[in-house]
Parts: sequence; C-alpha cells; structure tokens
Amino acid sequence: MQVHKGSARIVIAIPTIHVAVKLPIIRILMVSKKTYQLIRRSEWDRLAKLCQWNSKYHRSFKRLLLKGILDNWSEFFFYLCNRENPFPQATYFSFFGLINLQRYDTPCDIPERTFYKQLSELTNRTAMKDLHHFENSNNFSFRDGRLVMHDYGSKVTRAIIVLYGENTHYSFDPDYTFDGKAW
Repeated sequence: MQVHKGSARIVIAIPTIHVAVKLPIIRILMVSKKTYQLIRRSEWDRLAKLCQWNSKYHRSFKRLLLKGILDNWSEFFFYLCNRENPFPQATYFSFFGLINLQRYDTPCDIPERTFYKQLSELTNRTAMKDLHHFENSNNFSFRDGRLVMHDYGSKVTRAIIVLYGENTHYSFDPDYTFDGKAW
C-alpha cells in the first residue's frame, strides 16, 4: 500500500488489487482559523472575498473545503460520460465525491522532461495549458503497455483528454528519447 498526498486529495494505492482510493482533503480547521483571524481583525472585505462561491483565489473557502470533493465527483462523472475514450483511468465508484475508487496500474517512471516533451508533441502543445497535470509523470500509469491518466479532476485537463486522449493513449511511446537540445 502506498499513500500520496496532492494539493486537494489523498490517494491510497493498493497495487495488489489494482485499486486506488481517492479521498478529498477538507481543511475545516484552516477555514475556521482564518475566519476567526479575519473577524478578530475586522477584515470584512477580505472575509467576503474568501466566501465568494466563484472566487478564483487559491485560498478561498470553497477551494479549501470542496476542491477535493469536486475533483473526485468530476472525475467520476467524466469517466461515466467518456468510457469510450481509453485515456482516462477507469473510475469505478464515487460516493458523492467523498471517496472514489479508481483502477490502479503500473506507475509511469519516465523522466519528466522527456515525458512532457512527448505529451506536448502528441497534443499539439495543448498540454502546456495545464502544466500542473500534464508535466508530472506521476499523474499517469501504463495499462497493457498504453499510457492512461489518473488525475483528471480539472476542467482544462478533461478538455485536453477529449481532444487528444485517444491519440495520446495509442501513440505514446514509452521508449521515446529526448536529448534536450531542441527544447
């Protein structure tokens, strides 16, 4: 069993049964502490900004409390609607985003620069729009020798999968080499 912590979720990988369990990180204490501090200092404008539902601020209360849940639910729903696309890793079950069960396969251990260069080529550089997900080879696995992606909670990531997922799944070469001179 392996445990990996991301920015919004904890993943418990159980290779022996080929399952990954994804749990959201819900930062109730951090939100409570921040709320208390802002009220104590009478920073009402800042408190209002953090409470806005559509806030893009990375420390907004929505993000701190719900991002992992929303990412889990988005992955599950996306997989249900796009089962014909072989690139996203199968998400078997979601309990309202509080727990996801996803297939677990052989981790991708290709050097990140070489990995990203090939992904960039296969997606016509569209992967550059989402470096957080596509630059990190830890977000990918190999199923039957083919590349699959297991972290696709982001809207941008899902859009790239719709456009280039099937081609990337079938065209990705694990033996691809990149010397770094042309980059």
